Amino acid sequence: MTLETLDGLAERNTEIVSGHRAHDVALWPHASKGFFKVKKAAPEILERAGL
Repeated sequence: MTLETLDGLAERNTEIVSGHRAHDVALWPHASKGFFKVKKAAPEILERAGL
């Protein structure tokens, strides 16, 4: 989203809300080196999240 779009929404009193699921936040640090690092970490993280 561009800054102009956000400014236009703010002028119209429209709030942008961004939500992140706990398991997405937990997996994100492992996503810096490609898929295989995430794949290795995913089972434990998903199990802790109850998924």
